[in-house]
Amino acid sequence: QAPLMGTVTIAGSKNLAIKLIYAAMYSNDDVVLQNVPGESVLKDDLDVVKSVGATVEWRDENTLLLNGSTINSYKVPLQAGNRSRTALLFAGPLLFRFGSASIPKVKSASFKASPVNRLLEGWISLGVSNKADKDYYLLSSEKMKPANISFRSATLMGTDSAVLTALATSGETFIHNASEDVEVDSLIDFLKVIGADVVRTDPGKIKVTGGNIFKGSTYRLGFDRVSAANFIVGALITKGNI
Repeated sequence: QAPLMGTVTIAGSKNLAIKLIYAAMYSNDDVVLQNVPGESVLKDDLDVVKSVGATVEWRDENTLLLNGSTINSYKVPLQAGNRSRTALLFAGPLLFRFGSASIPKVKSASFKASPVNRLLEGWISLGVSNKADKDYYLLSSEKMKPANISFRSATLMGTDSAVLTALATSGETFIHNASEDVEVDSLIDFLKVIGADVVRTDPGKIKVTGGNIFKGSTYRLGFDRVSAANFIVGALITKGNI
């Protein structure tokens, strides 16, 4: 096997990009994301925000402009939102804008079922009403309030969802046993850039203060750790030089 040799540029993190797409929907101003991975890997989540009118423009192959001011509905169409569980991260911005959010349940044949109980725990703690039917999570912020959210074990997507949903209500929410993943910290950094008040007060504790005025900004994504690791392992196995 030939040694893996050469120079590569690692694109931005797909998982982080997905979170920031939904977080950017809080802002009515232009949010520009740089070092974004290619359009194809983000298609499902971009289709979700576009389906309710959000502005999505590619400036070049790795620069994405987003603007939530053109969102015109709180109901994500079934065919747009039932392909990816990450569409549930849209709950916070839609509740913030409309007081309601209707997000499809995942129905894709290619989707490997994953539990959403951690996300539901966060919504319940925050007082979000969820009257689900066979196709949709039907959410309302009528009784929403700041809360103390305590996860029984650390959860990455549960933490992302709790942070993004807590921003939709005024007051201080504390998330205990929050994920310490570096991408959660990147999400927090991004939210601060667009005007949110989110702080990691301890390694496993995050404070979210809702009631913010959001703004536009430019943010550059960090590299994708999985892609970098694959190249490193490939170089080691083939005794190459990357």
